[in-house]
Amino acid sequence: MADQLVESAPLADPTIAAYPFNLDHADLVLRSSDHIEFHVHRAVLAVASPVFATIFELPQPAAERGEPISNSSIRPVVDLSEHSSVLDALLRLCYPVAKAEIKELDTAFSVLRAAMKYEMDWPTSYLTKEIETSSITGTLGTPLQIWAAACRCGIETIARRAASSLIPSGNSTQVPDLVKLIDAAGSKVLEGITVGEYLQLKEFLSKKGKVDPNFRFLEPPTHRTESEQLENADSLDNDTRPHTQILFTSDIPYPDMVCCSSDGTEFQVHGAILALHSNTLKHRFRPEALQEGTRAHDEHVDSAEVLPAAPGSCGSNPPSFPTRLSLDTDAQVLSLLLSICYGDKGRPVLDFPLLARAISVAERYCMERAQLVVEELWDELARLHPLEAYFNAIQYGLTPRVLLAAKHVLSKGPLTQQHTPSTDRMPALPYYRLSIYVEACGTVVYRELSAAQDSWRYSEAYDEHRYSYSTKSGTAYIAHMYEQDWLGTYFDALRQEVSEYGLRRDLHSLLGPLSLVRRGIVGYAYCNRSQKVISRLLEIGDTLPQRMHGAIDQVNLEV
Repeated sequence: MADQLVESAPLADPTIAAYPFNLDHADLVLRSSDHIEFHVHRAVLAVASPVFATIFELPQPAAERGEPISNSSIRPVVDLSEHSSVLDALLRLCYPVAKAEIKELDTAFSVLRAAMKYEMDWPTSYLTKEIETSSITGTLGTPLQIWAAACRCGIETIARRAASSLIPSGNSTQVPDLVKLIDAAGSKVLEGITVGEYLQLKEFLSKKGKVDPNFRFLEPPTHRTESEQLENADSLDNDTRPHTQILFTSDIPYPDMVCCSSDGTEFQVHGAILALHSNTLKHRFRPEALQEGTRAHDEHVDSAEVLPAAPGSCGSNPPSFPTRLSLDTDAQVLSLLLSICYGDKGRPVLDFPLLARAISVAERYCMERAQLVVEELWDELARLHPLEAYFNAIQYGLTPRVLLAAKHVLSKGPLTQQHTPSTDRMPALPYYRLSIYVEACGTVVYRELSAAQDSWRYSEAYDEHRYSYSTKSGTAYIAHMYEQDWLGTYFDALRQEVSEYGLRRDLHSLLGPLSLVRRGIVGYAYCNRSQKVISRLLEIGDTLPQRMHGAIDQVNLEV
């Protein structure tokens, strides 16, 4: 708000609010964002709001000109950002008149935000109490909806009261099911909520409100142990990781173009190379496209224009390619794409926002090969940091890569153990959807393991007996083959692991043919002779291909 009352231009046909904000003896006009004028009294506002009182103490334009403030024709008009419905409810709390009945939760919080903005103590206290009471009565919304709105507005006290209302009263040992509560309210209730706030609510409910006295919803701690933070200090996910800096250069002689980024960085390039990698840019190099390029340049969009030949250049005719090509992308993205077009095989450490922008630009200019390379770089980084890839793919609209990142998350163990220092500030809604996806995947894997275990136990291969055979002399019996429940025991262990830790290991390494054969050896599933044969075959299969490749590498080729 301004430090003094700025006299806004009067409206030709102003709409004036209803009583009591239409009185002639008012000495100030507050204009809402939808251009409704409230004729109010300075004395009332000065008592209700220290913010207005401070402004009224400053010299005002009309007073400096020696004009009487009470003159209704020159009442100062102050434009405010609040809607008329919000101003009406707020001002009625300041005046000795009937109060507006607030029926919508969003309106209640909008009025409360305005009261806090103008430091109006009584309206703030009154509205806070009304909303807290509503978390019990449900007149404005469910406790979860009120908690979410309080978090969005940054009001800790209301968030705490609403969260407490989610916990069953009495001596019930039942912990509220947050997933069911969100499903009942609709997942959009989490819009505008951070991951940190969502996890704080989850912890609050799991402990049934019996949390540390310093517990806060709006100041969530980073959900990682100190040892995890130290262990990942050099991780790409760390907030201190610098953004990748790429500077394209080429040692190919005789560049015939200047490629200019949207932030003013220029690169000397070769039109033929760009034309090979982009049909869109190739089209702009044609003579008939240059006239359109000049017009586009004037309108601040992508353009290609021919500049005068430099002194000493060969020939009197303009070059066959435009000298300057202006592209609507930043220098870092342009550097990366140009490096790929020029055959750079390096794999610099990149960050997701840069790669996301590069994918979008490559797609826009039909740079198919460059787009494939950038997508490969993204996928390499996503395998290392899937949670960060997931959030960035959503932010930049890379829908196909959202699911790929989610699948990579499955292989990294429990979701909460993948948090980085920046996770708490990420939006809660996609995180919630990811947690539902991870849980659902764990459920189907658990189900499939149970089905496989049942099919094994009811198959001809299963035998619950233990077999023995005698030596040639017949003097001793040697147990050589145990009961075939080893696979069921293995599946039991895997189900327990999935329940506790998620899919933190590759399924093929756990359940592939060779893995199960090896597990059979550990479980003594074969007779002594078979055990030796299978072990030897596995040993040969594991080492022979590598030894053959190594031997081939040692053979010299005379050129």
